[in-house]
Amino acid sequence: MRAILVALAIALSASPVSAAAYPESTRPDTARIVLAPACDPNYPNRGTAEIYPAQSRECNEGGTVVLLLSVTETGGVSKAKVQVSSGFERLDRAAVEEALSAWRFLPGTISGRPTAMDMPIRLIFDPARPVVPAVCEAKQPGVRVL
Repeated sequence: MRAILVALAIALSASPVSAAAYPESTRPDTARIVLAPACDPNYPNRGTAEIYPAQSRECNEGGTVVLLLSVTETGGVSKAKVQVSSGFERLDRAAVEEALSAWRFLPGTISGRPTAMDMPIRLIFDPARPVVPAVCEAKQPGVRVL
């Protein structure tokens, strides 16, 4: 019995394991704050008015395109995939080409570090109202603590 008490006393007096002993992603008492990519007010992306294909406008083609963008840790777009089609290939193609060639965002972050993330974005092509800005819809809106 005495041996058990001595072992317990030694275990209790030992210094606790420091947080550095755990990899950051598995630390039990560390919260991870995730911020989704966002539109950058210093570098606004062009909306549908500027990228509306002339032939689509003439043919009165309109609709909503939802793209899934892969935003890099520097804010560029590395991939753009049509999640929901407008019903018109020209509009879908114009949205994808613009996103890949020119769009920039504030990158998403995890615990303050820029991180590549996916984000959906909706573009409304309306021939009656051609000036419609792109609408950012973050996959994880706002701040999340994990």
